[in-house]
Amino acid sequence: MAQIRRISCNIWIATLWQCAVAFVLLWLSRVVFMVYDCKLSGADVGYMCRLMWQGIPFDLSAWAYFNALFVVMSICLHDDALTGF
Repeated sequence: MAQIRRISCNIWIATLWQCAVAFVLLWLSRVVFMVYDCKLSGADVGYMCRLMWQGIPFDLSAWAYFNALFVVMSICLHDDALTGF
């Protein structure tokens, strides 16, 4: 059976990594929707890229809304004795 390798890092790096993954997933969902919508509406690639660029503030606000409690709890209530995130 395969062993799961544990990565050892501090709470700040782990929180930043988790936040980056959440933001990338939000952005990828926007890309998938834009590709699907481009096929339906026939819009050009430049217009879709501009819409994706302008959607970043919305993704950031959605990330902040959904992850604010997680970030506060992971930073404020961590135990230095726990390692291996």
